[in-house]
Amino acid sequence: MGTGFSSVAVADKRLFTLGNQAATDTVFAFDALSGKEIWKHSYLCPLDDKYYEGGPGSTPTVDGDRVFTLSKRAHVFCFEAATGRIVWQKNLMEELGVTKPEWGFAGSPLVDGELLLLNVGDAGTALDKRTGKVVWTSGKTLAGYATPVPFESDGVRAVALFSGASLVGVRLQDGKELWRFPWVEKWKITAADPIPVGKDKLFICTFGKGGALLKLAPGGPVVVWENKNMANHFNGCVLLDGYLYGVRGNTDEPAKDLRCLDAETGAVKWKQEGFGLGSLTAADGKLIVLGDRGELVVAPASPAEFKPMARAQVLGGKCWTVPVLSHGMIYCRNARGDLVALDVGGGSANSSAAFAPLFSTDGPPKGWTVRAWNELRNPGPTGALWRVEAGLLHGSAERGSWLISDKEYGDFELEFDFKLGPLGNSGCALRAPMFGDPAFDGMELQMADYRYNPQAKDSELTGGIYRAIPPRRQVYKPTEWNHYHVTLQGVRLRVELNEELLHDLNLDEQNQEVKRHDGKPAPPVKERPRRGHLGFQNLSRGTNEVLIRNARIKPLE
Repeated sequence: MGTGFSSVAVADKRLFTLGNQAATDTVFAFDALSGKEIWKHSYLCPLDDKYYEGGPGSTPTVDGDRVFTLSKRAHVFCFEAATGRIVWQKNLMEELGVTKPEWGFAGSPLVDGELLLLNVGDAGTALDKRTGKVVWTSGKTLAGYATPVPFESDGVRAVALFSGASLVGVRLQDGKELWRFPWVEKWKITAADPIPVGKDKLFICTFGKGGALLKLAPGGPVVVWENKNMANHFNGCVLLDGYLYGVRGNTDEPAKDLRCLDAETGAVKWKQEGFGLGSLTAADGKLIVLGDRGELVVAPASPAEFKPMARAQVLGGKCWTVPVLSHGMIYCRNARGDLVALDVGGGSANSSAAFAPLFSTDGPPKGWTVRAWNELRNPGPTGALWRVEAGLLHGSAERGSWLISDKEYGDFELEFDFKLGPLGNSGCALRAPMFGDPAFDGMELQMADYRYNPQAKDSELTGGIYRAIPPRRQVYKPTEWNHYHVTLQGVRLRVELNEELLHDLNLDEQNQEVKRHDGKPAPPVKERPRRGHLGFQNLSRGTNEVLIRNARIKPLE
């Protein structure tokens, strides 16, 4: 579909979303069950990839037999849902002279009666949904990134929407500003939608200022509470039975977690790490959480604890887009435009289960054996215990072991996240025989913190094919989660780390001279097996464990 963060809208067995390729936006309509393309429409629009991948941020809105979309540059379209015929289109930056926010317009269109509400301009713009004619508009200064949210105040139908520096209440009928609540955010990123709480309150939340519960009063909102217990960078919370569930954190800070707050007091009920800057939705009393590396988790929505009832690795790459549940299907997308549909209703659908998790149950890893780090014929050292807890693989506290799969693999696609301590040293064995040292008798994709060995060669650092082939560049993030994506098919090896290409190799051409640890020659990569075992190594010093999560494999044979 192309790059972007647009989620999906599903109606009448059709699915609508957006993406960008070659500075061109495309609106797609797919069959919601099969994924077959029904129609698409493309138009020129910059990627606008400042500090991130870029691409469309808003989600299409379906109203009856019409679909409405908004681009980062304020292109507005009304399509016939069944055919993709353009009913009307506008370029509001040109027509109204409004200022583009730094990262482009991102709020989704809101249909209310005969009006189409857009977060364009200082306090929004309303169009006639049938013709596209401007009904009312506000100032030309910076809009926020959130979607307008309808509410009623003293019997008046209104919307709450973020400008660049305020939350604004606007009367729907004519655009009259009812009140303005200052909310000055770092970088003016007001992206999470306001959330109505009861009949007379709104919860607002941004990543720098934190969150606040506002009571709507005749003179404007009054703060009930304000704190930093919740801080949404772009994806908002969900409210269920008086409790807020959402992701706290931002791209500038390593600390991120999913948490639950009491909406009336702002008190934290629980926290759960491991989802990064993910997103969530809710249905049937359950949270549906998509981590930012593509792990999907379903858990009861409870203020008492977070206790997953199901989890699966469904995507790779960066996943900041909210998952969508519709008619027994969960739809998830990533930044590069991969879209998967998961059947959770018991019906038949397009299969997205080609990937299988490597560590799906807690306890000692099933289907894996602990072996010595330099000779797989030997058992691992005494005390070398690997374990899985809540889907997270913990490397042995005793250094000097490989965790080797019982199963052999030839051609496959492999993805996983890893985290190392300051003296971390690990590796991923590829096509290793069940004898010798995987680093020299198979292939070892290195995972080593640069502080482990300051004299290490490039091929001995993260991303290298150990002692044989250095990575194209160093993109390892010390003491943070890093993401590997490996494709091995025949003689082709492709490796991405943190979405940066490190290797795209023809193995038959890799004839480098390689020396073992004892100085004796090892086979060149071109002569190594084309089928073998997977493995994860622990040679770290110190107390920091090797951590692996979201490990999954898709055989290509």
